[in-house]
Amino acid sequence: MNRDDWLALSDERLLGSCHEDFYRASGPGGQKRNKTESAVRLRHQETGLIVVATESRSRQENRERALRRMREAIAFRLRLPVSESDLPPILMQAVAQGLRVSKRHESFLMTSALILDRVDHDQGKVSMTADQLSVATSSLVRFLKTTPELWEATQQLRDKHGLAHLR
Repeated sequence: MNRDDWLALSDERLLGSCHEDFYRASGPGGQKRNKTESAVRLRHQETGLIVVATESRSRQENRERALRRMREAIAFRLRLPVSESDLPPILMQAVAQGLRVSKRHESFLMTSALILDRVDHDQGKVSMTADQLSVATSSLVRFLKTTPELWEATQQLRDKHGLAHLR
């Protein structure tokens, strides 16, 4: 399986591909938080990616947060080679919409992953990626700033290729 396959998995199947640990979270939250193992740590077995969720006193809420974070980690940290031919349909649709994809939309993580693949392929040069996608650089940067995690992934790709951070 590859990144795109993992992103397409149901929550149950993705959870099944992870090792799940529960532990006691520290910090505020009262006695219940200090007595129950409600914090969740997920380690994706094939990639080694690790995420945690400790905010809630509810194990179920923390599991849901951890799963969402695992999907983000898979999308934002794992790169695949770019096809030089046509754009994938999901990316073509996002480009047709001017990269106005809500972070709550089901296609957001896959769109983000495909764009980050292109930024990596273009050696971190966002303007080159924008040209390849036929969108304005400002539109691409606006999309990359949709979430702090996506923006950080972009900056890490620029670091990888020896470029200065974007503002």
